[in-house]
Amino acid sequence: MASIIPTPKIPKQVVRVRNATNRVLHWLVFFAVIDLLITGYYIGNPILAYGQGEAYQATIMADIRFYHFIGAMVLDICIMLRVYLAFFSLYHRDWHELMPTPGNLKGAFGIIKSYLTFRKPPFFRYVDPFDGMMFLVLQLLMALQLFTGFQIYVHGLAPDYWWARVIHFGTDWTLWAFGSAQHVRMVHHLVQWIVVSGIILHVYIQVIKTVIWEDGHISAIFGGYKYKNME
Repeated sequence: MASIIPTPKIPKQVVRVRNATNRVLHWLVFFAVIDLLITGYYIGNPILAYGQGEAYQATIMADIRFYHFIGAMVLDICIMLRVYLAFFSLYHRDWHELMPTPGNLKGAFGIIKSYLTFRKPPFFRYVDPFDGMMFLVLQLLMALQLFTGFQIYVHGLAPDYWWARVIHFGTDWTLWAFGSAQHVRMVHHLVQWIVVSGIILHVYIQVIKTVIWEDGHISAIFGGYKYKNME
């Protein structure tokens, strides 16, 4: 009978990679995105109604739109804070890790090669080049969602309202870029599913790193620490 020889455990060094502010922002973004996905899907495909009487008493669309707006505000503020911390954080300024420089792009392809060949990639204390490029793309897509979402939202406001004027000033360029209000709406919906795909990929990769390579990437988003092989 063949015997199973256990793989020897490699000693690990505990490394701090995230401070409390970074972790809180991450979870605020997480819950805001969940809120936006659920409410946004309902807004695009309304299927529920309750109550009796006039239409404003019998539907939940106004409530759903309100929750969607709150989620959007939380996400927008978190993204702006994250951009600020990328340049001015007292803990770790990581803006250079998120830029598509030749070195980062080369490193990202190296990480992809490691994933495809099932080899453990090099250790990066904060974010590896592939994650950095993926985060950059997701941040840009979320920024696009901000502009297209506000352009959709502004049509429900009175044209002479000051808040409507501010939104028109900041988002009317999307009408020129995509051709019409309907195309802006289509882009908003399409980007939603691209973001969902990116989030699924991000979570999958972090699970792989934690389960197979025992780097503690998932625990890092809770406690702020991950593990480095001591070789």
